[in-house]
Amino acid sequence: MTDSSRYINPYTDYGFKYLFGTEPNKEFTLALVNALLRGKETIKSLTLIPSEQLGLAVGQIAQGTNLTEEEVKDMLS
Repeated sequence: MTDSSRYINPYTDYGFKYLFGTEPNKEFTLALVNALLRGKETIKSLTLIPSEQLGLAVGQIAQGTNLTEEEVKDMLS
């Protein structure tokens, strides 16, 4: 195992989300936000809300659009 395989790269999407978007690392997010504000304001607490949007199932798309599942499948292919 190399040294680089033991660390999370914050420049990747996964790394940034892991470091700044998870509850155990909330202090890092708070410190980052306050550093970006440069003392103009101070954030004392924050709530992390998952915003990752996973894809909808074909049936869910069909129900929301009044299309048949076959029509949705054709549009996605």
